[in-house]
Amino acid sequence: MKELRKAVEKEIDDYINKNIDAINKNDEILKHWSTDKKWDLFQKGEITREKAIEIATKRIERKYHKYLDEKIEKINEVQSTEEAKEICIYISYVKNRSYGNYSVFAEVVCGSRVYKGNASGGGYDKESAAMADALNECNSILKALYNAKNEALKENCDVSSCESLGYGSGYGAVPYFESGVGDDCLMRIFKKIGYHVHVNYNRNGNTYIISKGDQ
Repeated sequence: MKELRKAVEKEIDDYINKNIDAINKNDEILKHWSTDKKWDLFQKGEITREKAIEIATKRIERKYHKYLDEKIEKINEVQSTEEAKEICIYISYVKNRSYGNYSVFAEVVCGSRVYKGNASGGGYDKESAAMADALNECNSILKALYNAKNEALKENCDVSSCESLGYGSGYGAVPYFESGVGDDCLMRIFKKIGYHVHVNYNRNGNTYIISKGDQ
């Protein structure tokens, strides 16, 4: 996943550069990146603006380098797993007696492991929210996403996840399953990365069988 790592490194460099540029132009943003103590010293004239910017720059770099380390660690973790060949998703609905709406529970079975997600409330697509919650916990499933994005980056180093994998595959260099975008969007992503999808809809909940190989 060399190309994906490079894309993450570039993304982090861009974040750092944009924030450093911002603190040089805007004191409100400089304040955001300063500690209370350092900002107070700057306001009192006990340190120069250049010194305040230097201190804030170091904080920006520390934060985003830590973020980079976490992203690279996750890519390495995902790369070390076996890519999922078959995934079963079970969706169930539970009525909320107090408020009249319902909660959605998702169980994602991949290999010998089960990953769970849930969503409640209103105003968004709860089924895909619960589904994404569970899917993003499974490294074997994420490996298929990462591999597909890595291949797309070989052709275009600036391609987004949405452009290469479809709507609902996240923002930023590293793809993921977005919450609340609709189950059809998530299923289109699976199809885009080489899976066959079979869905059984019923009143009590839906079942999704997602697999690679001969059908």
